[in-house]
Amino acid sequence: MPSLSRIRAAVTTAALALGMVVIPQTPAHAAYSDCPYGKVCLWEWPNGGGARWDVPHCLENDVPSWLRNKTSSVRTHANKVTLYVGLPGDDPVIGQWTSTNLSPQHEDRTYKVWVWCD
Repeated sequence: MPSLSRIRAAVTTAALALGMVVIPQTPAHAAYSDCPYGKVCLWEWPNGGGARWDVPHCLENDVPSWLRNKTSSVRTHANKVTLYVGLPGDDPVIGQWTSTNLSPQHEDRTYKVWVWCD
């Protein structure tokens, strides 16, 4: 009986020969341009990398637990956004049409987002 590793190798070889292999986009390939038009997006890594969260609506939004205090970059479209980082009087406001990394003092601190919709 063939070993499991030989079966896997044979299946992989056959799939490659038939052009059936799909390589999924990993977080390392994420980019600011992946943010849907009209949304505000937060990423766990700089430069729009890693896991992304699309802020669901205007006004106040709690950052989900898997990204809370782990945000490193932001993309906005038509709406500016305030990031609540727990520094009284120093919550950063990100302007419209902006893709940016957060400053070292604000990185990995965001727990709430306010999207300013007109």
